[in-house]
Amino acid sequence: MHLFSQRHGQSSHWSWSTLLVGCILGYVLTVSADLEPHWEVKANCAPYKSDLETAYNEHAAMVDSALKAIDAVARPRPGLLKQNDRRAWNRYAEMLAAMFGIKAGREEKDKGIKNGDIDTVRSLYQSMADAANNKPNPAISLLIHSLHCGTSSITYVAPDDIAPGANPDKKTLKELRPGGKEYTYGAFYFQDAKFLEIQEVDKDRTDPAEYFCPQGPLAFTIKAIAVVVFCDAGLTTGVKSVAAAKPQIKMLDPYMKWDQSIANTWVHEMAHMYGPGNLPDQQAVDERGAKLWIDEANNVPKKTYGFQSCVNLAKFFQPLALNTADTYSIFATTMYFDNFNWKLGFADSKFL
Repeated sequence: MHLFSQRHGQSSHWSWSTLLVGCILGYVLTVSADLEPHWEVKANCAPYKSDLETAYNEHAAMVDSALKAIDAVARPRPGLLKQNDRRAWNRYAEMLAAMFGIKAGREEKDKGIKNGDIDTVRSLYQSMADAANNKPNPAISLLIHSLHCGTSSITYVAPDDIAPGANPDKKTLKELRPGGKEYTYGAFYFQDAKFLEIQEVDKDRTDPAEYFCPQGPLAFTIKAIAVVVFCDAGLTTGVKSVAAAKPQIKMLDPYMKWDQSIANTWVHEMAHMYGPGNLPDQQAVDERGAKLWIDEANNVPKKTYGFQSCVNLAKFFQPLALNTADTYSIFATTMYFDNFNWKLGFADSKFL
């Protein structure tokens, strides 16, 4: 079981050793989602709160677009007399094949795509949609969801330090043992009475900024305690609003130009949060299916981030494509950017 999952910028070459697996301009949103009361937004998010709220609303619209596409391909492909609907069906099906390896043969085109794989994908998007609409999620419904921006709200607590939070008897961390853990090497404390136990492999890594947000990650999720942290890179780089960006997309624009948005990162992190078990970032493979490494000698894999990486995983290890976060964020983004077909990794005519 891994401790947390994160989204990296596509040029990142950094990985955590603790991972054991892994406005709106010109467009009206069809769904609405509010950060609060579902999320307890920490004070260090104040400078970014407007962007985060806009992006959270947009991520709900992206998830809604994904669900509509999946529901459409569950029905038979429209006939030749309904060309626009037929092309839309093809676009949905082509991206399902690219991201998840869910292919539409003659029978699926005649009767609709109905199988366990598409049910898996739909179930995760539905969990995201329910959460965005403040519906209880059985997986983590009893936990307060907390949103942090940067690591100023995270502190290291040594085993013999007085444990912060509700602790009237001033017990040390190892005496208090929040959650029944040993805390042999201490913990990271989040400003909402949540503790993350430090493992032996990371006993010398006690700086929250270096541990969680070194150069590379955009955000990370700790499902076990319902925490999402946006690193500085996830708040200051890329596209601030996908709704504002949508009219600016041009033919042949590479997907990666529009990939790193705050809304896209929200979808990625929510896949970690609401995915079955501890949905990871799977190890990446190349165009021939060979596993990719950052440091093979020390067992540090390269992760599946970005369009081509997801396509490769779906082609060679299809079941894993259903169980990695970036396939969900990319599919949702391309369904939202519905003025183009993205099956080849760039903005192509949706009429082809």
